[in-house]
Amino acid sequence: MPDPPFRLDQFEVRRLIGRGGQGFVYEAFDHDLDRSAALKIVISRDEGRVALSRFEQEGKSLARLKHPNIVTIYTSKSTTMFGDAPARYFAMEYLPAAMPITEHAAHHKLPIHRRVALVRSLCLALEAGHRKGVFHR
Repeated sequence: MPDPPFRLDQFEVRRLIGRGGQGFVYEAFDHDLDRSAALKIVISRDEGRVALSRFEQEGKSLARLKHPNIVTIYTSKSTTMFGDAPARYFAMEYLPAAMPITEHAAHHKLPIHRRVALVRSLCLALEAGHRKGVFHR
């Protein structure tokens, strides 16, 4: 994976904001639509097409959901930018945070009303997904 900045289709990839079991998430700028976006990219080297198929299903599932506590998916595409290994990405709504909740909780004790509000937001998002048949792993 190249270090930012780099270009992927209409997106100027600016910085890495997360990584997980499936891939990498970057802050990017969509030059076609003049807006910020988050790109989640999966490159399938060892796991073959299974990881890409799972990732594609995740994008389709998220795209079916419309809720204020769930990010909006803008597009999902395959790319050959990363060499011989097949890769796929989806662009989604970028929601900047002053400080990720995990860091905030580690440095500051959240007041009970703030913790309740966060849990309620998470529950409402999960409920919206469940109503559409989408379940978090």
